[in-house]
Amino acid sequence: MVSLTRGCSIVGVLAALAGVPGCAEDLAGDQAGADTDGDTGQAETGDEGPATTDPTDPGGSTGTPDPADSSDTDGATAGGGTTGEDSEDFTPDSGCEDLDCGGAGLCEVGDEGPVCVCDDGYASIGLDCLPCEPISAGMLPADVPAVRAQFTFLLDSEDAPDSGLSYGRVKLRNRASGDVVPLGLTNAQAAVFMVPGVYDVLYEHREGSDFPRNSSAVLERIEVGDDADFKIDIVPIVMRGAIGFAPGSEPATPGLNYGRVWLVNPTTDDRVLLGTTQDDVYDVKVLPGEYEVHYEYQETQGDAPLNNDGFVMDLSILDPGDTERNIIIPVAQVSGAVTVDDDFVASGIDYGELELRDVHTGDRFHLGYTNSPDDYSVTVIPGTYEVVYSSRELGSLTPVNRNTVVDRIQVTEGNNDIQINLRTSEVSGDFTLGGETPPTEDYDDGLVTLERADGDPVVLGNTRSGFYNRRVLVGSYDVFYGQDTASQSMPVNTHAQLGKPVLVDTKTRDLDIDIGVVEVLGTMTIGGVEAPDSAYDDGRVFLRNAESGDSVLLGNTREGSYAARLVPGTYDIVYANEFSDTILPVNQGAVLVSGVLVSADETLNIDVPVTTLVGSVAIEGSTPKTAEGVGNLFLRDVATDDQVFISDTNAADFSKPLTSGTYLMEYRGTAAAGAALGTSLPANSNAAFACFQLTSD
Repeated sequence: MVSLTRGCSIVGVLAALAGVPGCAEDLAGDQAGADTDGDTGQAETGDEGPATTDPTDPGGSTGTPDPADSSDTDGATAGGGTTGEDSEDFTPDSGCEDLDCGGAGLCEVGDEGPVCVCDDGYASIGLDCLPCEPISAGMLPADVPAVRAQFTFLLDSEDAPDSGLSYGRVKLRNRASGDVVPLGLTNAQAAVFMVPGVYDVLYEHREGSDFPRNSSAVLERIEVGDDADFKIDIVPIVMRGAIGFAPGSEPATPGLNYGRVWLVNPTTDDRVLLGTTQDDVYDVKVLPGEYEVHYEYQETQGDAPLNNDGFVMDLSILDPGDTERNIIIPVAQVSGAVTVDDDFVASGIDYGELELRDVHTGDRFHLGYTNSPDDYSVTVIPGTYEVVYSSRELGSLTPVNRNTVVDRIQVTEGNNDIQINLRTSEVSGDFTLGGETPPTEDYDDGLVTLERADGDPVVLGNTRSGFYNRRVLVGSYDVFYGQDTASQSMPVNTHAQLGKPVLVDTKTRDLDIDIGVVEVLGTMTIGGVEAPDSAYDDGRVFLRNAESGDSVLLGNTREGSYAARLVPGTYDIVYANEFSDTILPVNQGAVLVSGVLVSADETLNIDVPVTTLVGSVAIEGSTPKTAEGVGNLFLRDVATDDQVFISDTNAADFSKPLTSGTYLMEYRGTAAAGAALGTSLPANSNAAFACFQLTSD
């Protein structure tokens, strides 16, 4: 048990679906905002697959997970089918209705799709809950469960083409952990050795016109248990129709004013390129699912929208067979003047830039400058936007804020006259330390900032100057202090909040800022005994505020005691191993005590609990071959996400000291050069298969 002794004291989305002759539909809608992701075509994430892959694959399948794939976030978004016994009913819009979390929790749908929120005594691994077994010092069960599964790929209920010119790629993925099991290409059956569990089946188009053009679509959800056969059916839908700008908005020179149109699933970032506004028509195969239509500009001379990733409308594509849809891109013009406190600021050395940010997608692009003598004028897709201001040249006439939202506007089709006026205030005041003048030396200094959720920190100044003066945008700010070169008197915090938020209004504001300071001291022990006095067996102990990320280094365990000056507040006590693999816990971020209020000078004696676990790594039902690769075992702290390497399949017995906590045990396979996992080693890249509640002696 941990020992701690104390002493002393709108977004608006409008989609019109109108029937037209020939069973086509004209699709147009209001847009709402996007992130510039630089997509230029079909996503390429590298070819991967188990040993049973088609040699005609131009990328060469190795069976090793591609790094790009591990960053995917996936949800249930596109339809397929399976005939495996362990499969679950699955529809393109599946959320929680098909996920029971093993009967030990509830499913919730978040931004990245459904995920299990587990009962006490269980830990979530995304699509399932694992029971957490109590354990103390001694043997750590380190047997990795594994099964052999067979996969056959179908295209619209028929055997997929056995061709090196037309194929897709399929893998299994756990969205919570990023675990990936490559299955390979659709032009061959797949046999894979893997950790059992619940997985999403992901599909990616690679070559040819037979397969849907999706780049990262979820076909279905399956449960892989005992050795099983699965048939993965890829069912395409043909989409075709007209594509272009809304009538009356067509550019006079389309070769210089055009963009690309995409189907996008915002959860998985699955993208299907439909075509460009120059094409007039499009004809593509896609998987059924819920999509958004996005526009990406390629060239503009003022007639085509500037959006890099603009939301146009929502679109459901669920019915089998051909689907005729006309994709119409609406166009809007936005223009107006930019002023600062109702005045135009004509300065080449004191100005800022304004940008529009689509609230739906985060897409951000240039609008104008505060010192431009002419009104701004841009062409965009209709929608809801935030106006974002950033200082480009610091001075006393324009605010020093950066990346700060100053307005929220609704843009409709046609002409929009929107005047932008920046409201500012000149704030100034003195810095004090505990009510006294702070040190003036540059080696004992701190930095004070104003911060708000919708902008970058505004630097007011260094405490050694004793005062500050800044012009800022009006609004509510939190005041933060962080050490710069604190060495004697100044607190050693990295990001401490000072008091309650302050409201900066349009009037000149006097705002004196006092930095509170207290001193804490105490001893540091390991498992109730004196810590080793060695640089080779050492750890660090610090305080951390989980909300702000503020941290205070107290000292190193080999010193045995510490003394530190800090800003009063509520902190967690955290331990991190610096050097040691046998005596001190190997954790890199273990929370020892949560919610410690430090409001005055006091003594905090801190003991770091330690429990030693021993064992060896084994794979159930297999003798790992070193020529295939290596299986690595980690324990991940559920509370802090701290990851501790335990051992691997090539090593002998392990002995690891750790602190108390609840840990998920994770297997991570790494293929040898030129080899593929999935035969004697599970092909998983990051599979959680057990949970342990570790207690100290």
